[in-house]
Amino acid sequence: MNLSPQEEKDLLAYDKAVEAGERTQYDLPPDKAKVAQKFAHAGTRKAPTAYKFTPRQRKPNATKGGIIAELAEFLEKNSQFSIVNLQVTNKERQIAFSIGEDSFELTLVQKRKPKK
Repeated sequence: MNLSPQEEKDLLAYDKAVEAGERTQYDLPPDKAKVAQKFAHAGTRKAPTAYKFTPRQRKPNATKGGIIAELAEFLEKNSQFSIVNLQVTNKERQIAFSIGEDSFELTLVQKRKPKK
């Protein structure tokens, strides 16, 4: 770089100061450094995405509802067992009842149509 011995000493001292994180003569004054930092971080900031998690409303399944209603009616009136505490816990899916001291749940599951 064709530097004189004094310039080499100054350059080495400057490099060491920069590596150590010290202030140098080329640094901005503190008030201007704050302004420069604000401009450096300026830009368009995206607003955070506001998700709306609403539960999906299921369409009523009349077939399953009818089957559960008929099963509940059958168990209540025509069953040969002495059924107690008959409850339709889910109108399209589940019936709970007791026979003596044993509790039972009847769950109706509709299978999907096979893909072609």
